[in-house]
Amino acid sequence: MIFVADPNDLGLLADAVVDPAGVLTPAALHGAVCGFAVLEQAAFPYESLLALLGADTGVDEAALERFVEAARAALVADDLEFAPLLPDDDSAALTDRLAALGDWCGNFLSALGVALG
Repeated sequence: MIFVADPNDLGLLADAVVDPAGVLTPAALHGAVCGFAVLEQAAFPYESLLALLGADTGVDEAALERFVEAARAALVADDLEFAPLLPDDDSAALTDRLAALGDWCGNFLSALGVALG
């Protein structure tokens, strides 16, 4: 699947983290990471992220760290080209794009709520 967003290929980084057979999508992962990242905590709460996503087993931790760092960098980049990680408009059906947007928004708000405590 092709994803829209960043010059650092967040879609490819997300694919390295997300199990294609699992319920975690790249959009859900990106939304949750952004929800935690907007509070600009010094240390990213990886344990809280994994608990929120229900992905605490079987996740490649190195790939997750690369994705988180790239997503955080894109969020605060000076070029202001941040975009949610969603399926490409040209290659995905409207229903798939809408479901991904729902995953992104829901996980962003959930992570923000957890981070705010």
